[in-house]
Amino acid sequence: MIPRTNYFKNEYRHVNEHRVIVGKILTTVSNKTGITIPEMECKTRKREVVQARCISMNLLLKYTDMSLKSIGYVFGNRDHSTVIHARDNHDDFYFTKDKSYVKMFEACDEALTKEEEPVINPS
Repeated sequence: MIPRTNYFKNEYRHVNEHRVIVGKILTTVSNKTGITIPEMECKTRKREVVQARCISMNLLLKYTDMSLKSIGYVFGNRDHSTVIHARDNHDDFYFTKDKSYVKMFEACDEALTKEEEPVINPS
């Protein structure tokens, strides 16, 4: 069994390797939903916060190869089962056609995948 201190160092290292994309995803979701990053990390169960957290976790699953434990670590050191639950909630929200959730998720996903065109300086 890995000692607890080494476990956190390994999870931090894994998160640190992906910090640019993690930061981009959290910032994008925060901007699109109006929920701050600290609110997503706290333990509240308010529907808006839960949905923003769920969107963030699912985008991290989609765009990174981070483990469930590492994703949980990003959100206030949550357990991997919380990330699994968020993935299942995403399916429930998305496939039961909760229109507000679908709009938020697609807006965040589109903002992340949209390629910005380079600025060309006129000469």
